[in-house]
Amino acid sequence: MQQIIIIHGIEKNQSELTEIYYSAVGNLVEHQGAGFIKADIIDGPGFMLYGPYEYFEKGKYNLEFGIHYDGIKDKTKINNSVCFVDVATNGGNTTIIQKKIHLDKIDKNQKIELSFELIKDSALEFRVYTYGIAPLMVNIHPQIIRI
Repeated sequence: MQQIIIIHGIEKNQSELTEIYYSAVGNLVEHQGAGFIKADIIDGPGFMLYGPYEYFEKGKYNLEFGIHYDGIKDKTKINNSVCFVDVATNGGNTTIIQKKIHLDKIDKNQKIELSFELIKDSALEFRVYTYGIAPLMVNIHPQIIRI
């Protein structure tokens, strides 16, 4: 199994901010000018995206994942969970919030949102886990906004 390390650098207030995400399943591809991890059924189950292991201050947040279904929907699998998204801390051992995603909820350009509250400053990782039963693509840069 290969591990993909994704380094996403952006400039913010004249200083460079680097976010590092990882992938254990799938391959890095470009789609509509953005980076995605693409996992096919043959890739099997596993984390398509995890990281950045950065500290966030206590407060309320909205997290948005860009997830695309990359195939023809099989009506026999339409109600199946194809992946889950979550927010974890403590090196992935503590899940703050998790949401299972069913095939009927994913289109070609789907935004999956999670809202959560941190009761203390924490190092977080944002994860997408595929069950390996449907071809999926995940944007390598989830959007996090403090509310």
